[in-house]
Amino acid sequence: MLTSLLLQIEVFLFIMSLLVMIADIFYIISVFRLKSGKMIPSTKSLVVFGASLSYILTMLICGF
Repeated sequence: MLTSLLLQIEVFLFIMSLLVMIADIFYIISVFRLKSGKMIPSTKSLVVFGASLSYILTMLICGF
């Protein structure tokens, strides 16, 4: 019971991390494609991006 709940939470966090990474990558691509100037990320977005990246890499290396 508890292990299945923890697995579901891990999968949910993994999917959310992937979605954050995809959204940031699309934002970076749109800035370059539109040539709308510099991309100035906030500290919060950099922390979320870094945490998502590290979580994804950890899950890929260690597994679920």
